[in-house]
Amino acid sequence: KFQRMEVRDRTQAGGYSIEAAADFLEEAKGEVNSLLVVMNTKTIARQLYEALKKRISSHAQILYITTELCPAHRSDVIRRLKELLEQKRSVVCVSTSILEAGVDVSFECVVRNLAGLDSIAQSSGRGNRHGEQGQNGITYIINIADERLGSMQEIIVGEEKTRAVLDTYRKMPQAYHG
Repeated sequence: KFQRMEVRDRTQAGGYSIEAAADFLEEAKGEVNSLLVVMNTKTIARQLYEALKKRISSHAQILYITTELCPAHRSDVIRRLKELLEQKRSVVCVSTSILEAGVDVSFECVVRNLAGLDSIAQSSGRGNRHGEQGQNGITYIINIADERLGSMQEIIVGEEKTRAVLDTYRKMPQAYHG
């Protein structure tokens, strides 16, 4: 009853370039009406936003929200996002973890950059939030190459632990009932 999203590992050795990630996101968006993309850093979020604007802005609204925006502008973007989702308009929102918790929005699909399992679960919670899809939505986990986390130790450790869990699962999925 409480499972509303299915998590799928789409990480790859070496990680995705921005262009390869944009290819993946464009493909994922082709299957749904609303897509949330959550990245670990403002730099990567901005680069993906810019890449997606060039690719799909003719047939979807592309929104961007990070702490780079002032609080009033963030509120405006969230208000606009909620309107688009309510109207069932085609939308992609590229964000940092700012949307992981505390914002009542519901997307058909979520793509989360590799992070701790808690962060992945929080981002996934922005998908199919009210069970409105009638089936499970999908959260994809990807990994961006050359992500510069600097002193973001919590994310670094979270990525390492999640990578270990994903590697273990890949080796023995039957042990975890798929």
